Amino acid sequence: MLSFRLLRHAVLMLFHDPRATLNVAWPLLAAMALTTLLSVIATPHVPGAMMGPMGMSPAIVLILAAGNTAIFLATAVAWHRHVLRGDAPRIVAPGRLRQMLTYAGTGIVIALIIMVPVFLGMAIMSLTMGGMGMGMGRAVFAMATMIVLMVLFMALGLRLLTALPGAALREPAPIRRAWRATGGQWRCFLSLAVMIFVLQSLPSLVPAAIASVTYSALLAGIVAVLMSWAWALAGLSLATTLWGHMVEGRDLR
Repeated sequence: MLSFRLLRHAVLMLFHDPRATLNVAWPLLAAMALTTLLSVIATPHVPGAMMGPMGMSPAIVLILAAGNTAIFLATAVAWHRHVLRGDAPRIVAPGRLRQMLTYAGTGIVIALIIMVPVFLGMAIMSLTMGGMGMGMGRAVFAMATMIVLMVLFMALGLRLLTALPGAALREPAPIRRAWRATGGQWRCFLSLAVMIFVLQSLPSLVPAAIASVTYSALLAGIVAVLMSWAWALAGLSLATTLWGHMVEGRDLR
């Protein structure tokens, strides 16, 4: 199945050259760890509670958010360019800021495109549910409809996000190129969306379970950071794989 092969290739690519992967990704891990540490320190101690920005001033929250966003953009661009063009595995390089701005701009355009079907889907669901009575049947129908919509929106998002590595490479019209190259691959993207939908619960469920058992916000925070970091890298690697295979015609492992 193509979707499984794509996901497998994306994960294996992270371990192909561990040193290069860490060179690109350690600043993101450090930024996430710092944010979590400050959140734990600023959060009143509540046994079993997860960490959050409680107690931080809005200015600090804004600075941390801006810093994390910048480091993530640099990490994403560096990873895409390292894998697809053989650039040195580091987040600081000549022309990096320009590449990051192109990447961010493409991401904003993709977000605006996705918002249209999402709002339409939510509106249709709201109108449909408004005409139904109360009861268990309504709750089951609402949950099933929500899951179906989320998978559909995720499949659409994956197809559009295929353009991001092209933006990191500063290829012309990356969204148009990715959309054309992925035409007729809806079954693949739907399968990917289902797998990701199932897997994405782990970064939140595992730390919550650890916090409820150990009553340690710090331990839960460490696990949450590591899992979120690994999930972010896997997402970047999957986008790279999608562009490399579907747009540039590269082989999969």
